[in-house]
Amino acid sequence: PGDTPDKQDGKNVTQQDITSVLSDLNTVAKEYIFTNDPEKAVIEMVSYVGTEESEGIKAKHYKAKINKSHAVAYCKASAQQVFANKSFKRIAGEDEASYKDYKDDTLKSCDSSIKDSELDRPFDMWIDSKYKVIHKVRVTTDFSKENKKNQEEKQKCIEEASLYDDGGSPDDCKYYDSSIKKGVQYSEFGQIFKSKSQIKLFVHDLQDINGSKTDNRLDVSIDTDKLQLSGDFVYLSKPKEGKESKVNINMISKPYDGKVETDKPAATIPLQQILNELGIQQ
Repeated sequence: PGDTPDKQDGKNVTQQDITSVLSDLNTVAKEYIFTNDPEKAVIEMVSYVGTEESEGIKAKHYKAKINKSHAVAYCKASAQQVFANKSFKRIAGEDEASYKDYKDDTLKSCDSSIKDSELDRPFDMWIDSKYKVIHKVRVTTDFSKENKKNQEEKQKCIEEASLYDDGGSPDDCKYYDSSIKKGVQYSEFGQIFKSKSQIKLFVHDLQDINGSKTDNRLDVSIDTDKLQLSGDFVYLSKPKEGKESKVNINMISKPYDGKVETDKPAATIPLQQILNELGIQQ
């Protein structure tokens, strides 16, 4: 895929270019993501939860985490593969010096990512019991650290209020209670295989905190045999106070099987006439 011919129009990005880059990325993903090799696997299993039904299929539920050093290696391998791809270089449209700087900066960002504390957060992962591929990944927000900080601030406020004789009261510190988050918040994404030619992709975000709820989800179904794509987007908002709102958008894309009319439209004006009227001489 990285051997796309050099002699192409630098202004036009072709389907071949995009396929070439995605193919290279997929090659690296198979080496680091979809692998059981303990020396390279980015995702590490922490514990097995059990077999569950998810999105209408049976899947094995695991607790997992990111291996930081392997994640950095994956990031660098992906960058090296992509920047070596001639199609990507043509798409980027950079001169040699700028392209090298772009690559170097990307590789440096891979190294710095190991300091990202968010990578230490555990997450849930489901493996399709039938196809043995990753079905769904869910990252849940942990409010405990933030809530602990707010509780400490409230306690400090109460203690300081008791030191004053000018009417200060612990009741003045109750506003900290509104910052304490109770509920659940998570983001998840996944895929559902229906056949070799049919796959469903989805992204789902849910926030149900302190009596207010927002829930939005995008589902996209792809049929490679029929060259058809369909999707649904649903957004739901239920505030603790106020009116509930909901948005539902459906879309479908499929090959056009009708006749394409190429007849000259009626009442057309020659381009030269328009230019002449604008005072532009050719």
